[in-house]
Amino acid sequence: MSVHALFSNTKTVLFIFTICFCSAIYGQNAPSSTVINSPQVNLKEGSVVSELIATDSDRKTSLDDTFSLGKGYLVQVPENHPTIPTSYSGSFAGVPNNGTMHIDLKAGYNLVENPYPSAINVHDFINSNPSTTGTLYFLKKNNKDDAATSYATLTKTAYVSNGAKDEDSFIGYFEPGNESNWFIKMSQGFFVNAATESQLIFTNSMRRISRVNPNFENSQNDAPNKGLYWLNLKNDDGAYSQMAVGYSAEGTMAEDQGIDGRNINLDFYLTSLIDSVDYAIQGRAAFTATDIVPLSYKVVTSGNYTIAIDHAAGIFNNDSQTIYIKDIVNHKLHNLKTGAYSFYSKAGAFADRFEIVNEQR
Repeated sequence: MSVHALFSNTKTVLFIFTICFCSAIYGQNAPSSTVINSPQVNLKEGSVVSELIATDSDRKTSLDDTFSLGKGYLVQVPENHPTIPTSYSGSFAGVPNNGTMHIDLKAGYNLVENPYPSAINVHDFINSNPSTTGTLYFLKKNNKDDAATSYATLTKTAYVSNGAKDEDSFIGYFEPGNESNWFIKMSQGFFVNAATESQLIFTNSMRRISRVNPNFENSQNDAPNKGLYWLNLKNDDGAYSQMAVGYSAEGTMAEDQGIDGRNINLDFYLTSLIDSVDYAIQGRAAFTATDIVPLSYKVVTSGNYTIAIDHAAGIFNNDSQTIYIKDIVNHKLHNLKTGAYSFYSKAGAFADRFEIVNEQR
């Protein structure tokens, strides 16, 4: 006996609105929008979509083609779509995907998707796929977000936004302290990084019933037995980058699969460092007040910038535990709990100017 289903969804999108997406229906034809077949792409900041559309016309999927199982696609609205935010509807009819699935991966970054007509659990997915780094990257860009970085980042430690307006709630739900319910929504596409040619596995045991939380990022408030904080780098023109640091029994001071997430935004970023490598998300060992977290950042223009706490959880979500930023160049120590730290920077990448400390020194 076969089961058929019909899924319909409406989303408000912009003219140059690009998402990573696929179908949870077996044999589903491509919708009447621009679909770029991209099993593996070069993750260069701000250029993935434009490069594929401009130079890889042979990768475009026609309306007669079907989505490949577990493979992600870059989807852009039709060229005649209005330039203002406008609803765009799609329907998917057929046999829902089900059961265990193995997806071939090339060494490097691969664009994949949640193949099920249901959410999948983040921790179960990462733990079941040790051939990857355990970091998930979500491409979110549109013509209103020129200042936003291209990729949001997710590990078992935290979710880090790229600042694309109103898009985080469409990906999933990631509330610290409620890790068993973290999920990625149906048909959501994302990038994974494989060390070698291998296979990605999806199983029915990963599947979950989605919880609705349209503003999950702001719900990340309480994380028992751990501490987390998110920092934002901004300028007056709206450029935006976010990073996170978390402390738990799982973390170490080295790179840990599924815990730490390397930064892949290249033109504008704020990160922490592990052995001189940039991380958008870093999970560290149990917290001590003497811990020092070295930071790195890159800006493309000289000017005034701010670093501020976006939100915090666990031991950092109260006034008793301070978070100081130390400006080594200007010999300043600033308590970020009292407000943003403002500074002037020349254009370039800098890995020796800032540190996060938790006591005055």
